[in-house]
Amino acid sequence: MNGVALSSDNQNLRTIDGGLTWTPIAGLTAQFREMEWVSPTIGFGGCGGALFKTVNGGASFQLKSGDPTCPVIWGMAFKDGNIGIVGGSIQFGANGMFKTTNGGATWTRKYTGDCNTILYMSGTEWLSVDRKTMLRSTNDGETWFPIGTIDSGFGQLVKVGNSGR
Repeated sequence: MNGVALSSDNQNLRTIDGGLTWTPIAGLTAQFREMEWVSPTIGFGGCGGALFKTVNGGASFQLKSGDPTCPVIWGMAFKDGNIGIVGGSIQFGANGMFKTTNGGATWTRKYTGDCNTILYMSGTEWLSVDRKTMLRSTNDGETWFPIGTIDSGFGQLVKVGNSGR
């Protein structure tokens, strides 16, 4: 019944009745590029060089990190309320995958490349794409290795089936 609609004109909206009515999210005027939910109440919104977190189903969001210490987020996935990986760029073109273990307060680059899509699978397994190279991590994003190639660059990874969320 709960949902959030992201808007290109900074009018982010929330519903608690399955979309019958929508209300603006108080105090949130950021233009989210990515949104990731790890539970019905905990979610993350990424925009430009900033990451926001909600713990109340989108009723309000708190800024967790911003420019220049937060990557410009091209794609993101979170395992839980603390561990997440984003693809993006930080501080003048340092591209790659960046990991947080504290809900987005701080970031560490774990891979250098142009990754715009990240997918958390299960346990400690993650997938990503660096241009035309498929990547896999089996240790919560600490290290990445190639597992194949795709024909078109910057593909979008989508998990099919019940993700348990």
